[in-house]
Amino acid sequence: TEITSINEELKDQVKKIEALRGFFDVDKKQSQLDELKEKLNNPKLWDDPKLAQEVNKEKVYLEKELIFFYKLEQSINDSV
Repeated sequence: TEITSINEELKDQVKKIEALRGFFDVDKKQSQLDELKEKLNNPKLWDDPKLAQEVNKEKVYLEKELIFFYKLEQSINDSV
């Protein structure tokens, strides 16, 4: 039936998203991003502007990576 077919399609989409989540190592990147945000909120970090800039650069990189994944995830979800 059509409902069964749609249900199977949804299951396939979920599997694709889970595989991509692992491929992009989303959980690890999100954890790293959270740690970097904490570091950037520490006023003492800014005593060393070069280090603060490096930490911020890494934060921006991880944000871009995660945004890319979340957009891809949304695109897959929207295709169903």
